Amino acid sequence: RPKSFFNFSSTSIYKNSNGKYNEQSRLDPTFNNDFFYGLSKINSEYIFNNLLSNSNIRIVNLRVAQVLSNKMPKNRIYSIFQSQIKKNNKIEIYGNGKRTIPIIFLDELIKKVNLLLDSKFNGPINLGSENISINDLAKKVIKEIGNKKSKIIYIKNKDTFSNDFVVDFSLIKKIK
Repeated sequence: RPKSFFNFSSTSIYKNSNGKYNEQSRLDPTFNNDFFYGLSKINSEYIFNNLLSNSNIRIVNLRVAQVLSNKMPKNRIYSIFQSQIKKNNKIEIYGNGKRTIPIIFLDELIKKVNLLLDSKFNGPINLGSENISINDLAKKVIKEIGNKKSKIIYIKNKDTFSNDFVVDFSLIKKIK
């Protein structure tokens, strides 16, 4: 019989709008671009919490930020930026690049999951490294694989988000 159950959820369960979100924040992906994904993650948390509530199983809902890795699908922002630098030595950003997103690199995610496996923590927890602007993420990619001639190009778009969507990762930092 298992003693722990780890559910990989997502920070997509929070409303992608201005604000700071912690584990007690209202879950509301209503107007997010990935609404159905966020809704499916909320439902999985509710289902597992309900089904396992009368057991002695520790339930941990890992609310994971956007995972960055060189092995991510090509349609993810980090991969797109890498591809643009390699192909044209420039990164195109829709809007002003001020929009903030929560991120975590894959190797750090693995370390944090292992930390939680060895702990007695129970409940929902946000897992991420930092909240970063799209502009700063582009600069990070340029620093990693670009050069002095690399550029960031801003493309005006009426549908551009400029939200300060900030996820609080302080709880994971307290776990030893």
